Amino acid sequence: MNDHKPICYQYNANRYCPVCAEDDFGRDSSGHITGVDSDGNEVTPLFSWDEWWEPGDATKQTLVCGNGGCELMLDSIDLRTDADRLADSQRAQPGDGWSENPSRFTTDLTGIRETL
Repeated sequence: MNDHKPICYQYNANRYCPVCAEDDFGRDSSGHITGVDSDGNEVTPLFSWDEWWEPGDATKQTLVCGNGGCELMLDSIDLRTDADRLADSQRAQPGDGWSENPSRFTTDLTGIRETL
């Protein structure tokens, strides 16, 4: 993986995957995606070391392409504390646990089937 390539591009007050950004702006003669968005701001590449998350929001956050037709997950970060992660892993999830009455699962088999 080349960490020196942008993970996404920021323009029009949102973030977009490289494919959608290239579709919107194309590439210049150097091979870079550049341009100016509808608000007059330059298209800005974001790299893996750039801070895209909300630092005050101590949750698991994901970066998703802002193009409604794409919505590719670009990156994720878990800002929860270790204690919060442990509590979340121990919390019952929907569909977890035994919700059936095991006595309703019976069998009519009374022995081993004979082979001929």
